[in-house]
Amino acid sequence: MDATLPEWHLLRGNYIDTATPMDHIVVASPELRIFHDPDRSALGVRLRLDRPRTWSRAAAMRHISTRVLVASGVHYAELYTTLPELHRAVYALVQDVVARLHEGERDCLRAMELSLADFEALVARSVQLSRERVVGLHGELMVLELLLDAGHDAIAAWVGPRRQPHDFRLNGFELEVKTTLANERRHTIHGLNQLTPSPGNTLDLVSVRIAPPGASGGASLDDRVAALRRRLAHDPATLSAFEASLQASGHEAGHPECAVPYAAAAPVQAIRIGTDFPCISHAWLAEALGVPATGRVAGVNLTLQLEGLGRPFEALDYGAADDQ
Repeated sequence: MDATLPEWHLLRGNYIDTATPMDHIVVASPELRIFHDPDRSALGVRLRLDRPRTWSRAAAMRHISTRVLVASGVHYAELYTTLPELHRAVYALVQDVVARLHEGERDCLRAMELSLADFEALVARSVQLSRERVVGLHGELMVLELLLDAGHDAIAAWVGPRRQPHDFRLNGFELEVKTTLANERRHTIHGLNQLTPSPGNTLDLVSVRIAPPGASGGASLDDRVAALRRRLAHDPATLSAFEASLQASGHEAGHPECAVPYAAAAPVQAIRIGTDFPCISHAWLAEALGVPATGRVAGVNLTLQLEGLGRPFEALDYGAADDQ
C-alpha cells in the first residue's frame, strides 16, 4: 500500500498558514484523503465508503464534526475540525489511521474508529500547548527581555500568568502583548477586557511580529526560556517566581512547538488604547446596544488590523527602574 501524507511542517506552511485549499490523496485504495478548507478553517480526513454506513462514536466528540456525503453516487465519510488548535491533533489522527492501514487493516472507516479510541487523549495533549499559545508566549518573553534590559522588575510585572486581565503591569501602565506570524499587524482580541485598562492604569497594546528565521538562526521558545534562566540564576527568588509564571503559562519543555525557531519580523510597536485606538469596553458596548441587549452577547472576539498605528516600543516609556 502506497501512502503519501505530507509532512506536518509542509502542510502547515504551504496550506494552513497561507489559507490555501487542499484535497490530497493519502491512500489510493482504500481511498483516504486529507483536506484543508480555509473558508471554514477546516482540516480533516475524507474516506470513501464501499456502502452507506454510519459513525459509531465520532459524532459526539466536542469540536470534531462528521458528515456523510454522496458525490457521483459514491459515499464518503468526513471527520474534521474548524478549531485551529486541533489541526495538529487531526493530522496525528490521520497518521495513526495510515499506520493501521499499513499494518493490514483494509477498512478505512474501521481504522478510523480504532484510532478515535485514543483521540481524546491526543486532543488533550494538543490543546494543552497549541501553536497559538507558544507564539503568544514567545512574544511575552520578548517583551519581558526588553523590560529587563531597561532595568524594570519585569518578573514581578509579568502578571498575566496570575490570571490578571493584561500581561504586564508596572508604574501605572498595563501592557497587553499580541504576537502574530502574519506579514501585517493583524491581531485577535479575545474579549473586550483586553482593550480595557484596569482602573487607574494606562493600557498599551504591544504588537509583536515574528516569522521563521530562514538562514538567520532565530530562537525557539525553549531557547528564550533557557537564556532567561541563565540571566536570573543569580537571584533564586526571582528565578523561582519566573518558573512559577512559566508553569502557569503552560510552557512544556521539549514540546515540538517549543523547539520551532522564530525571529523578529518587524520592530515591536506600542499602540496606546484610548489614543491610537479606541477603548472598546463593556461600557461602550452597553451604550451602543443598550443594556438589555448586552445581556444577550455571550462573548466578543475581534480581529484588528493595526498596521501603521502607535510608536516603537521603548521600555523606558513605562517609568524609570527606580520608580518601582
